[in-house]
Amino acid sequence: MILKIRKCWQDVALCLAALSLVLTACGPKQAELTSTAAQTELPTAAAASAEPADASQPRVLNVCTAEEPVSLYRYDGRNSISKQTIFSALYGGTFMAREELWESLLDQMPSLENGAIEIVSKTVEAGDVVVDLAGHLVVLKPGVQVVPFGCGEGDCSITWDGESELSLPQVVISYQLKPDLVWSDGEPLTASDLLFAFQVDGDDATPTTKRRVDFTDTAAVSGDLIFIWKGVPGISTPHPERYLWAPLPEHLLGNLGAKEVLESDLANQSPLGWGPYRMTSWDRGEQISFERGPRDPLNEPVINQFDYLNIKFVPQKNDALRAFEQGECDILDASFGLNDGDANGVVRLIPLNEYGALVFGVKPSSYDDGHSLWDEERPDYFNDLRVRQAIALCIDPRALMADVAIEHYHADPDSVNLPDNSLPAVQPDALLSEAGWVDEDDLPQTPRVSQGSSFVNDGTPFEIKLYSGLAEADVYAAQKVAERLGACGIKVGVSSLPAVELYAPGPNGVLFGRQFDLALVNWSGYPGVAKDCEYYLSSQVPNAANSWVGTNLAGWADAAFDAACLHGEMPNQLLALDLTRRYEVEIWRQGLLSVE
Repeated sequence: MILKIRKCWQDVALCLAALSLVLTACGPKQAELTSTAAQTELPTAAAASAEPADASQPRVLNVCTAEEPVSLYRYDGRNSISKQTIFSALYGGTFMAREELWESLLDQMPSLENGAIEIVSKTVEAGDVVVDLAGHLVVLKPGVQVVPFGCGEGDCSITWDGESELSLPQVVISYQLKPDLVWSDGEPLTASDLLFAFQVDGDDATPTTKRRVDFTDTAAVSGDLIFIWKGVPGISTPHPERYLWAPLPEHLLGNLGAKEVLESDLANQSPLGWGPYRMTSWDRGEQISFERGPRDPLNEPVINQFDYLNIKFVPQKNDALRAFEQGECDILDASFGLNDGDANGVVRLIPLNEYGALVFGVKPSSYDDGHSLWDEERPDYFNDLRVRQAIALCIDPRALMADVAIEHYHADPDSVNLPDNSLPAVQPDALLSEAGWVDEDDLPQTPRVSQGSSFVNDGTPFEIKLYSGLAEADVYAAQKVAERLGACGIKVGVSSLPAVELYAPGPNGVLFGRQFDLALVNWSGYPGVAKDCEYYLSSQVPNAANSWVGTNLAGWADAAFDAACLHGEMPNQLLALDLTRRYEVEIWRQGLLSVE
């Protein structure tokens, strides 16, 4: 299970509401990974055909999904796998390919290397909104800590005195649209449609989180094809994927206010798209029907070349499997929570750009009012970095991630892409001994005990508890972690809980109340600790002051870490390990994309 919550920067009420929403993953996607059970490509017209036996009959593709969306509005605050399936027909470059948004709109992602991102100097003065050292939006005044423009590596932050001239870095991103993009009604898709979407998204009437709008200084267009985003001064690390808005058809909705758009049938029930198919009807409770869009089918993937597409709503998994076997569904999408052997078809594993993280409970909430060796609280197991490093070496996250992918998803071992977790080239036994955890009896089945640790009383056994959800992959991973740590002399008890209990709000919840030793956590869209240290900023620690909302479940709080992270240095304190990769499973009819 995936908890749908991103970094909770400002909109606390919205984030609290999100805690109750346990969803399947629906984050950004990568190219598909095929199961060893069957492999498939998405061939082009030159290589394959979707022709029916009788060439005079129209070609029809039936896709079954578990949930009927309430609406198809991009900015209604709801996002399910079923909705993503529909969106791939309306908005994608290739239907069912699960592309990232930029791939269907841009020829390339902006970067410093290709010149589409610039970091310029912006002079600021008292009263201006800036981003401070901790990554917060603040009004500039004397005493505010900032990182000035031109600051190199290391901590060169300053505390503004209120008088000195101050220039901060400002990120400028230019998004170049593909030429000849058109809406499904034939009207051109332009940069003004992205600007219109930005304006609608930023309106209080639109039920979306406002973080990316709040961190925007200005948004503008240059001609028909370039959308220009400028960040609030003080942001020094560009994240171009965050600030590309999914366009809305200004020519159709531009005369409506944001509240009117939210309530409009044009946005909710019959939206325009720029993808391979255009919507023709919505039979509530049954299906949404599409026809092939205006794009030239030459050299299009075969999956885009069917004359008609029906996305059928089948709430029950068993009913969907029966319909698949009877030929009423050509594709079962990932909304059913499928497993490899559920049906006799081509299994497609879609690796998500998100990971399950093993989080260290470095500072439990019981430490918030202080902690000492003599307190009757949980021992301070993880304060010493050497202990966290040793645990990582014992677990071997890269190998375990591959193990889970192969064992649970039957993924091809050669196609499992693993993140690079840099660990010291030493034995975990040596690190544990240096940190004051010794093996007194040389028996691996008994836990190590503390002897000379700076953080734990002598004689304390290394016995901890690991929490996970009930998903099969998570239970399997948790068991493997316990086995591997046991071999290193760390005794681990595993407790697998329902998501509603595991992700319950603080102060009483296990995760958000910071009441755990180790926990396997799944964030929707979590790109991995090595790629996004902002999850572990001091400002993200769930505590009483912020209504127990935040992503830093480790409880780690360190100003030097914050400064390095916000300066783009990705400090590696091993607060969490990328342990499992999230996959979606689809099943396709055999021969659906048959080669001539």
